[in-house]
Amino acid sequence: MNELNNPENVTKNNSVARWLFLITALAVVMVVLGGVVRLTESGLSMVDWHIVTGIVPPMSEQGWQDEFAKYQQTPEYQKINQGMALSEFKFIYYMEYAHRMLGRVIGLLYLLPFFYFWRKGVIRRTHLWRFASIGILLVFQGLFGWYMVKSGLIDMPRVSHYRLTGHLLLAFSFIALCLWTGLEWLGRDSVIRAHPVRSTTRRFALATLVALVVQITLGGLVAGLRAGLVSNTFPKMSQVWIPDFVWSMQPWFINFIENPFMVHFVHRWNGFFVFFLAGIMMFYFRREQRTFALDVTLQAFMLLLGVQIILGIFTVLWQVPVLLASLHQAVALISFMALLVVLFQARISAMVAGMSDLAESSQKQQPFEADAV
Repeated sequence: MNELNNPENVTKNNSVARWLFLITALAVVMVVLGGVVRLTESGLSMVDWHIVTGIVPPMSEQGWQDEFAKYQQTPEYQKINQGMALSEFKFIYYMEYAHRMLGRVIGLLYLLPFFYFWRKGVIRRTHLWRFASIGILLVFQGLFGWYMVKSGLIDMPRVSHYRLTGHLLLAFSFIALCLWTGLEWLGRDSVIRAHPVRSTTRRFALATLVALVVQITLGGLVAGLRAGLVSNTFPKMSQVWIPDFVWSMQPWFINFIENPFMVHFVHRWNGFFVFFLAGIMMFYFRREQRTFALDVTLQAFMLLLGVQIILGIFTVLWQVPVLLASLHQAVALISFMALLVVLFQARISAMVAGMSDLAESSQKQQPFEADAV
């Protein structure tokens, strides 16, 4: 029996895949919770970062008073939240505390099963670089989160929009790597069930991914600059299609990363460009022989993009309510994951095509080999 199709090995592979999917799901919750922390302006409530001692929140009234006193020294309290009651501080503190604790839980749930699978020989030396990359990304994400928070504890009562966007992109990268690796382990015994996909189709799928990542990056800048609040009309901004103040900064290119009006404008219309590219991708996939799983994933992706555009419009019209803005971020992440699944299945199909070409080439060479004998 082929080692790959050995029932025992298939079970082990599926166990690794389920573990990675669990980490992925928790990371999704982490990203959504992080968005809520930002929207409720809770992220600067914890002014220290202690990996071990930070696990325990204040347990006494004096402990809370001490934490509150630290917060009262921050620009956010002095410029925005002066007069905040202790009960209000506790709310934002617990929001940030939950976000940090979930990060620690994800770290433990990654580290302990990894060593278990390593000891059991399921994860071998050849797999080590991938799992090490996931672990490094996880650690770096935690460090970068604190680096982001520190930017809001000095002068300005908010974090750097560059650091916030970097923190978001690192989270998406971590989720992408966990999801892709999980799919690889899940698909180790099922590659032959895929169908070949044309290279043109795969290129449009990749182009859609690039456009979506650009849109996610713009979303991070919108969040960091609070650019969602600069206009509450759609489709026009301030009653015009292209406001003059989108070019108000010099040099001109700085508008695309620092001007809230320009960042909002580009993010608004790039969403439709992503949808347009996805439509072309869908057209090409319709011409392919598709598996049922690929068909469902494609339809789900297009539906998610449509929902995302609607959520984005109403988030603008209603001036960024916490619930809608959180849903907008969550659907962006799920759309990103759905497209990764599409790309993964297209990649498997490419592997099948390559295997078929290799087999055909071998068959053509056999008569010559026979003559030589």
